[in-house]
Amino acid sequence: MKSKLSFITLFLLSIGVFAQTANQHGGIYGFSENLVYVMADGGRFFKSENAGISWEESSTGVNVEFYDLNFYDGNLGLAVGQDGKILKTTNSGQSWTEIPSGTTNNLYSIGIGALNNFYIVGDAGTVLHSINEGETWNTIPGISSERLNHINFKNADTAYIAGDNGSLLFTENGGSSWETLDVGNTDDLYVASVTDNAVQLLVGPTRDYLFREGENTLVSSNNLDWNNFTMYGQIPAPYSGFHFQNDNEGYAVSSAELLCECCYIEIIKTMDGGASWDFLYWEEFGMNTCNADIGFSDISFVNDEYGYVLIGNYVFTIKPDGIFSNAIILKTNEYERDINFVLYPNPASKTIRLQIKYQNIEKMHVDIMDITGKTVLSKNITVTSEEIDIDKLSSGMYFVSLKQDGRTIGYKKLIKNKG
Repeated sequence: MKSKLSFITLFLLSIGVFAQTANQHGGIYGFSENLVYVMADGGRFFKSENAGISWEESSTGVNVEFYDLNFYDGNLGLAVGQDGKILKTTNSGQSWTEIPSGTTNNLYSIGIGALNNFYIVGDAGTVLHSINEGETWNTIPGISSERLNHINFKNADTAYIAGDNGSLLFTENGGSSWETLDVGNTDDLYVASVTDNAVQLLVGPTRDYLFREGENTLVSSNNLDWNNFTMYGQIPAPYSGFHFQNDNEGYAVSSAELLCECCYIEIIKTMDGGASWDFLYWEEFGMNTCNADIGFSDISFVNDEYGYVLIGNYVFTIKPDGIFSNAIILKTNEYERDINFVLYPNPASKTIRLQIKYQNIEKMHVDIMDITGKTVLSKNITVTSEEIDIDKLSSGMYFVSLKQDGRTIGYKKLIKNKG
């Protein structure tokens, strides 16, 4: 990533979209700075064309847990999940077709080397291969007996499969043959991230009751010598989301419930290949709402500066110009986290007033964003009852975010009428 800072925008998916059953797994795939797709548990598919500000939802009709989402191009995509389920789209997710997999084992990860070379890995050493754009799948036996958690192609020829009990498989001929690599560690390998000159592994002890959590990073530039680095942040919990953008820059995501009866999400970042990790983002959420009991998240980068994180009911958008968070509830008219301020009148045409509910307003400011996520007005808060002139804003819907010392403490939807 070219920027030293990342701009993390938090979009809350839970109350309207995932109200029936909270999402605990899922896959995320970013196409551009604005276009992003999510496949959530229950076969619920979401598409945003404005970096998560608003979403279109559709149902695939396949009600299982989903673990990965991957696209070959803007049209052809696959999702995999529980009980051997494979879904395929050829029209950018407008419709999905269930493809027979030949197995009832859970399928965890999709690797795409070329249009005629798709792989899926899963429980009990399951390796599936397709040479016809994912239309049919053949089981490849004998590669491994371990649970295989993740597959990642560096290019059309080179790929890695990370599995339990230190199992790491490697190919440099597109999967025609697989070599077992010795990483010097018998812990489970949950994610393999591959960059230009290195492979980075998310490593952790076996957890039968959780899927994909690690505490260490194994890094090698030659598949022979492995450096073992401990991952650490402010939350005493293992990490699930794991992605290296290049040889030096990597990200990891964690969530935890603490004794305060609250829940936290944290993102940490390394700029030295995993040797050290720095706190990047941390925020408190309601109890049982941030996937703390599951240990699963997913990261998808679009380019050097833009990426997305899915964890539970939350999507984070990573951009290059600052760090803050906002939350948007999908498929509902509500947009409230109003414990800290009141906004009135709403709708409004000339001015609005923010009534702050407590006295400490040090380092506090308000941002007003349009539906594309662009900040159109920003103002420092100097009194607990602050009037804001919105007369020059165009009519339409806006989002008001109250922040203190860079952290969001409240947000609301605002309707601006014609003056």
